[in-house]
Amino acid sequence: MDAVETRSKSFVESLKRLDRGERARLRRQAGKPLDEADLPVSFCRALPPGVSPDELDAYWLAATLFALNPIDGGQPLAKVMARIADKGGGVERRFKRLIESSPAQLPHRLRHVIRLVASHRASLDWAGLVDDLLRWNFPRRPVQFHWASLFYNE
Repeated sequence: MDAVETRSKSFVESLKRLDRGERARLRRQAGKPLDEADLPVSFCRALPPGVSPDELDAYWLAATLFALNPIDGGQPLAKVMARIADKGGGVERRFKRLIESSPAQLPHRLRHVIRLVASHRASLDWAGLVDDLLRWNFPRRPVQFHWASLFYNE
């Protein structure tokens, strides 16, 4: 396990310990960029040591989304979406838009997807999602291709 994965797991464990009020404060910030948000102390306490300034936006997005669906221990988001897609409702179209998202579009689109997942009471691999968000902007889009593979081969 590398340092990023260790930090992601530690972060999710910290998020799971938040009380309802702290999660509600994060939930109200869902979709807002970090530089426009009312910064909850609980987010600052949850951050693991060693997080760089370039990683803060990914951790912030993950924290606010976790507050929308705090059920951990499931599968990767793409696999969960594939299972939901079997029930119809335009999920494949949403998935395609999600993996084509620019960094600016991602928070808004991901917020809607997480709400959809929460409506199905599905658990997610939150540490894996944090790792993926940290790598979203990598050249050649490895996260997006991996998600597509998981979604279409489910």
